[in-house]
Amino acid sequence: MSDFYGCLESTSFRVMDRAAFLADPEVALLKAHAVSEEGFFVEDDGYFSFGWYGQYPSIELPIFDDDLPDGVRYVDIGEAIRVHILPGDVCQIGVSGNEKLRYIGGYIWWVTSNGVVAINGQTCWEDRLTENGIRGVAERLAKQVDDLCLRTNDQAAPA
Repeated sequence: MSDFYGCLESTSFRVMDRAAFLADPEVALLKAHAVSEEGFFVEDDGYFSFGWYGQYPSIELPIFDDDLPDGVRYVDIGEAIRVHILPGDVCQIGVSGNEKLRYIGGYIWWVTSNGVVAINGQTCWEDRLTENGIRGVAERLAKQVDDLCLRTNDQAAPA
């Protein structure tokens, strides 16, 4: 048995209020996690980005707490960024890696101020892909992007 090992990395994105972004406890957790994994959480010319290597890198960061029924809760990085990201900017978060050539690939999330769109690109040597299956994935992704853009246009329309 082996474990999935890979990396998580974001593209650069801007936030509406730098101080509020950095003061957010979930963003502080993101920053602490990146540092603890010997990754990075940087600000460059008003743009933020982050990343790290690790075992099972994920968009969900665990917070362990014995007072919780299951002993853990998760912080969704996409949602933590979504509430701060500058409208019009997109943060792409990618996870890629492998599990001893059994599972290869990863995930991509696109985070905007209006929502998060995700695609699973992980595959296994046992997978049996078809053209119709890929067409279905593309259609679901296109619908997610269209829905996100419609929300963007609805919010931008005058009241």
